Amino acid sequence: PDEWHRQLFRQDTCHPEHDARHEKIETLQWNIAATALGHGLDVILDFGFWKRRERRQFHNQATQLGARTKIHFMDVAFDELLSRLEVRNQQHPELVTQIPLSKMNDYVQQFEAPDETEWALYNS
Repeated sequence: PDEWHRQLFRQDTCHPEHDARHEKIETLQWNIAATALGHGLDVILDFGFWKRRERRQFHNQATQLGARTKIHFMDVAFDELLSRLEVRNQQHPELVTQIPLSKMNDYVQQFEAPDETEWALYNS
């Protein structure tokens, strides 16, 4: 969704409407993905899926369309996340959504890492 977001709204990470805008883009992309799944095609969603509830919702929707789901997760230390974000923000600022380092602590606090139950559910 980041590429679409930048095309439509530029760099608005700190804008009060950022999250609402992002959700609308994800909804559009899910509608496209659901159509593809309904035709038996594979799709990859790169939405972040920060919350278990959100992962479960998309899993259920995909399953209803006859699809199998998988998740891919890399557990990276916070200091490493900050380092990678700093490099990412500097290398090609026009190609990536700029995320201020100061916001990462809030983002990390919101994230719910997948547990063993989720691994079994999504990757069986």
